[in-house]
Amino acid sequence: MSPGAGWRGAFAWALPYQGSEVVDAFGDWWLFRKLNGPAGGELGTGSDSTPNKLGPVEFELGVIAGDRSINLINSMIIKGSDDGEVSVERTKVDGMKEHIIVHSTHPYLMKNKDVIENTITFLQTGSFHNPATISLMGVRISMISSGYKSPMFQKCVVKWKTIMS
Repeated sequence: MSPGAGWRGAFAWALPYQGSEVVDAFGDWWLFRKLNGPAGGELGTGSDSTPNKLGPVEFELGVIAGDRSINLINSMIIKGSDDGEVSVERTKVDGMKEHIIVHSTHPYLMKNKDVIENTITFLQTGSFHNPATISLMGVRISMISSGYKSPMFQKCVVKWKTIMS
């Protein structure tokens, strides 16, 4: 679904679309309410929480979740892989187009190079999977454009083609 001309979709960085166990555990605490305000208290996992009332998205949405934590207390509460604030699983929402996981903590997602690259790619192409990106032995090599002629890149392409054939 495209809301208007030039629309390429939207992205979300680790939003708790299904709520967060952290809010369930600490939402009633005075300090939590002071730091997160009234909106923070609405992000629990219960069926009456704001995220769980929203339903599926009806537009192209790309979601990026982190799977590293520097908050060990929160991570002991959260089930599964998490970024210290929300589990990877709870960042998913019905109707989303794509979901990827990056090795980052929640507070640093906005500064993570992979997050920035993937966000730009999604907004430009409608997908996190840039056809101008190849993987060579676990290292991502992104072309700036289809005409990229760096000698280093050309060596990598030759090596990649040799390995793949």
